[in-house]
Amino acid sequence: MISINTLTTNMLHEQTYILSDETNECVIIDPGFYSDKEKNIINEFINKNNLKIKAIWFTHLHLDHMMGAQHILETYSIDGKNIPTYANFLDLPLLTGNKVMAMQWGIDLPDYDLTISNNVNDGDILSFGNSKITALHVPGHSPGSIAFYSQEQGFCISGDVLFQCSIGRSDLYGGDGMQLIQSIQQKIMSMPDDTTIFPGHGHATTVDDEKRFNPYLRQQC
Repeated sequence: MISINTLTTNMLHEQTYILSDETNECVIIDPGFYSDKEKNIINEFINKNNLKIKAIWFTHLHLDHMMGAQHILETYSIDGKNIPTYANFLDLPLLTGNKVMAMQWGIDLPDYDLTISNNVNDGDILSFGNSKITALHVPGHSPGSIAFYSQEQGFCISGDVLFQCSIGRSDLYGGDGMQLIQSIQQKIMSMPDDTTIFPGHGHATTVDDEKRFNPYLRQQC
């Protein structure tokens, strides 16, 4: 059984997710923590629960979703080896653009050398402990946006593709509004209505609620 723990991080109120199961293995999705306080909270949670970090998964590679990755990679390892990182390679150009974005937004972003070691494609099955998660390619917010879906437990971590009564922006590099709506309709709205959506910002919601109340989707559902 997968446990989902959420930490709201950084100045953009991004949601970092820690998924773990009965083996105490875990993955960190979108490590957006920025301040020393947030880093300490993550460290305390990992240590208190005796968790073993097996990987970092990214829904996409925008600045606010990856600022804490360097801390994880420098602090933890697996048998002396680097913790593997997973994202869709179509988002790799964002890593360079993030440095420019940080300057534009007045964010003091330390130098980082984040390498994505594993490409994630649509339909890939990712695992940790006894648990398996399906990766869904949902472009539109960014070229390589990925949602992480557990049909068995009825949840989807959607990144910045779908929010409660809203959708992600499509005016950043590689964004495409029509493609975004298409991704949501084909990949997320096709899930069972009681599927819980955990977004990259804001409150959790359900597929059913978004079909009924999301103004960007109602006319198409």
